[in-house]
Amino acid sequence: MIKKLKNLTTMQWISLAVSTDSTRPNLKLVYSDKGQLVATDGHRLHLGPIPKTIGYTGYPADSAFTDEYPDYRNVLSENQLLGKLSIESSDIKQLTALAKLDNNLTTPVNFKIDADSQVLVSFKTSSLSYSFHFPRKINDCTMLNFEVNLNLHYLVDALRIVEISGSYVKDVSIKISKDYDPAKPCLTPITIESEGHLALIMPLRCM
Repeated sequence: MIKKLKNLTTMQWISLAVSTDSTRPNLKLVYSDKGQLVATDGHRLHLGPIPKTIGYTGYPADSAFTDEYPDYRNVLSENQLLGKLSIESSDIKQLTALAKLDNNLTTPVNFKIDADSQVLVSFKTSSLSYSFHFPRKINDCTMLNFEVNLNLHYLVDALRIVEISGSYVKDVSIKISKDYDPAKPCLTPITIESEGHLALIMPLRCM
């Protein structure tokens, strides 16, 4: 479910990726590591700089579990730029409204950069189909006709990176691994980056 937060702090945005799985207690908190805060539920990851108002490092001292935090750096492989997209707060509102139509929270959406550098998000169920074009074309695009299936709620949370500074418009960089294989798009996560913050989303099943 999309949480209603306005002008997110870094901690609030990173916390959106915290796991709710009671069988993995080590993922149910934000991890502090070498100047970075990170949260992951195993399907997506949010990372950003530690705000000056936060002083702890590592796990809280009273952590009752023994599992170590996963080595998240392994999934942050060397990336190549797909393009840069200017996102407005109104775009997030429209995508949030779209996400509310997904009652089971797992419907895959198709994220596509078409031949005209237009970014399209669309999904279809047995009773509903919907699509959203970002009003601005993607800049510096390196791969036209790129598409991947993503969890819509994870995508919305990731794009809320633009709300951290309270800006109405912000440029984000969209990247994929340099090992990306067009024949196997469901194996390569995408990353969304802006001003020292990074969101990684694992793709869903191939089309």
